Amino acid sequence: MPRCSTPALQTRQLTPIISEEEFREGKWQEKLCGKHHVEYRSGNSYHGEWGFGSYHGSGKLVEQDGSVYEGEWFEGKRNGTGNQSWLQGASVYKGQWVDDKRHGSGVQKHQDGDVYDGSWEDNKRSGKGTRTHGSGNTYTGQWSNDEKVGEGVFTWVDGDRYEGQWKGDKMHGTGLFTDKSGAIFSGKYEMGKFIKRVIDRDLVLGRK
Repeated sequence: MPRCSTPALQTRQLTPIISEEEFREGKWQEKLCGKHHVEYRSGNSYHGEWGFGSYHGSGKLVEQDGSVYEGEWFEGKRNGTGNQSWLQGASVYKGQWVDDKRHGSGVQKHQDGDVYDGSWEDNKRSGKGTRTHGSGNTYTGQWSNDEKVGEGVFTWVDGDRYEGQWKGDKMHGTGLFTDKSGAIFSGKYEMGKFIKRVIDRDLVLGRK
């Protein structure tokens, strides 16, 4: 079997896909192992390493729609590190994968200039990360299920800045808003709407 370079994959147990009968009759020998190039009737093609009939190790899959994945595979699924480009939406992801899903650290870039650099879980932005919008606005902080949550800082391209709490992708809780002139407003927000002023800035920033 090809050897994956990602440490977690080196110790991951293989699924027992070969029955005793198949092994005894020699049917397992018909399944590709080693390095091969295969072109499919669908228009897809794969060039790389195989293990008992599945993509396993390092390889490149080119799909008929123009999408390309090049990186590590484990038993037929994207696992470890790899680069994926999609023709639809013209986006590129470079980072870690678990069972065909973006999971771990990775950077995704879109043709419109939108970039996310951070943590992923089950194909969604989760954990800590920075998103730079095509407009130039940026957010750095916590994410969950593709939404801004917890603590984070959003900076608008015109110089305005919000530092505080988030929920459901919106300012929610206490935070500090600094406008481009340098004036600072501390307050409480509910789902993106300003509710009231909070004078104690340490309280706003959760230092008490």
